[in-house]
Amino acid sequence: MPEKDLVSKIADEAIGLVVQDTNLFKIEFFAMGSNCFIVVADATSILLEPLRKYVDKLESLWSRFINTSELMLANNASGNIQSVSPETIRLIQEMQFGFQLTSGIFNPAQLHVSLEHGFSKSKFDADQETHLSEHVSADLGVLDIVIDALENTIQIPLGVAIDAGGIGKGLAADMTADLAIQLGAQGVVVFIGGEVCVRGLAPGNDGWTIGVSHPLSRNEFIDVLAIHDGGVATSGPRGWINAAGESHIIDSRTHEPVLSEILQVTVVASCSAHAEILTKLCMALPISEAISEVERIGADALLIDDKLKRYATASWENYTT
Repeated sequence: MPEKDLVSKIADEAIGLVVQDTNLFKIEFFAMGSNCFIVVADATSILLEPLRKYVDKLESLWSRFINTSELMLANNASGNIQSVSPETIRLIQEMQFGFQLTSGIFNPAQLHVSLEHGFSKSKFDADQETHLSEHVSADLGVLDIVIDALENTIQIPLGVAIDAGGIGKGLAADMTADLAIQLGAQGVVVFIGGEVCVRGLAPGNDGWTIGVSHPLSRNEFIDVLAIHDGGVATSGPRGWINAAGESHIIDSRTHEPVLSEILQVTVVASCSAHAEILTKLCMALPISEAISEVERIGADALLIDDKLKRYATASWENYTT
C-alpha cells in the first residue's frame, strides 16, 4: 500500500476498519462505555495489551457506574479526605482548569442534575447504576475540592458530586498516548469514543489522519483531519437522551439539559481533555460567540447545526485534507 493511502486509512479506524502494515499495530476493545482503539507506530504489538489495561485501570478509578471507584468513594465520603491515585489527582486538576477556562460553563460538578433527569443508569448496561449518598449544595462546586498532590489526597466537600464524563475519556486518551510514547512507540493514536489523542511520528508527512463522523451517519465522514500532535474531541447533545428526549449534557447556567441547535461539535486542541472541555462550551453558547471563544483560547472547532450548516474557526481548514 502506498504511504499516502496508508495514512488515509487511519481515518477509517473510527468505524472499525483494520490497518494492515508492518509498522503499525492496532487493538480494538470496549471501555468507558465506548468503542476504543489504539494504533502504535514503529513499535511492537507487545505494547498494545499494557495500554489497553491502562484504559481499564482509569475506568476503574473514575467511573460513576462503579461504586468502589476512587471518584465515587470521594463523592460519597461525607466531606472526608480520601487517598487517591496520581491519575485521579490529574483528573480533578483538569476539571478545575476547565471550569476556570470556560468561566464555569464546563462544570463536572453536576452529577446530581444528571441523576434527577434520568441518567442514573449506564447507557449500555442497565445493571450499572450511579448511587449518591449525600445531599447536594448549590453553593459549592468543583473549585472547592481540595487537592493535596504531595500526599495524593482529595477532599470533595459535603454535597458536591462530580462526574468524569467526557473529560475522563479525553484525559484517558491523553494519558494512554503519553504512556505509549514512554514505553517506546514512535507514534500513537488513542481513540476512546469521540475523544482522540495523537502523539509522535505519523506514518506519513501529512500527520495522522482522523475522520470526523457525519452527525446523521456514523458510516461516513463529514471532514478528514491531518493532525501531527494534539487532541480531537467530538460531541453532540443528542448522543444520549432520556425518555423525555432531553440531552445528557447539562447547561451549568440553568442546571437543565442543554438546548442547542447544534447537532455536533468537533474541537482540535493541544490535548483531548481540553478539546472535550471546549465542546461543552460550544454547545452552551450561541454559535458566533462559541467560535470567537474557541479562537480566543487558541483552539479550532467545527460546529454543525440541525440544518447541517457548517460553522468553523478561521484556521479550521488548516487541518482538513
